[in-house]
Amino acid sequence: TGYDLKQLFIGAEGTLGIVTRAVLRLVEAEPLRATALLAVPDVAAARAVLDRLERLPGLAALEAMWPRYWSYACEATGFDPLSLRPSGHEIVLLAELRGWEEEALQSALLTAAAGLTEEGTVLDSAFAASEAQAEGFWRLREANAELYRHFPHLLGFDVSIDPGRMEELIARIGGSLTSEEQALWFGHMGDANLHLGLARTDPSPDRAKRLKCVLYDAVRDLEGSVSAEHGIGAEKLEWLGHTRNAAEIALMQSLRAMLDPNGIMNPGRTVPRGG
Repeated sequence: TGYDLKQLFIGAEGTLGIVTRAVLRLVEAEPLRATALLAVPDVAAARAVLDRLERLPGLAALEAMWPRYWSYACEATGFDPLSLRPSGHEIVLLAELRGWEEEALQSALLTAAAGLTEEGTVLDSAFAASEAQAEGFWRLREANAELYRHFPHLLGFDVSIDPGRMEELIARIGGSLTSEEQALWFGHMGDANLHLGLARTDPSPDRAKRLKCVLYDAVRDLEGSVSAEHGIGAEKLEWLGHTRNAAEIALMQSLRAMLDPNGIMNPGRTVPRGG
């Protein structure tokens, strides 16, 4: 049946055409959940937790919060369910199972966490005993919505990196920061998606550009992606070559020129126009 052209338009950010109609398929939400916070010493332990939980039915989320982000989130929300900060943990995971049988979900998550704790993979844990507690756990992860209010000169990033190289990336960025800057890392362990909030006191464009170079160069060197889920847009256009090679970019430019020869579709975004 030829090429699936609609797939070509997905992720094109309006550069190849205009969406005139969308058909949505609604899926009934699973009403019950089991939610827990799990503290682990490093990324290797977080990956072990992911491997164990993926064997369970209904894994809906495994979010990761590194120490600086965790401390910020506890302070911003006024909620510190485990008092984990003094324990020397490196990552706090927010795990959630969803399904139709609450008792089975709770039992599966408790059993998995108990086994991981006995092995030394999980250092500490807390389990939501009510919907209100589960919502409180999620407020910690979603405190990133207030980052720009707490840190007016914050730079936000969305990258993807192989989990086996996450610690290398985090260490490399940390070594490039001044004493007035701090990196707040959080993200989605299940799809290797890292978010970074770089808090800084120096608002200068030159320093912002330097920090972007440091991060995106590191992502390129570690064979990651400069964009995990937020797209390229205009902000990351100059960094596309860190993720795509020259042949790939040339093919994208050819497609764009063919479908939008006059360059009127969302210009200046996603793919640079060819020469």
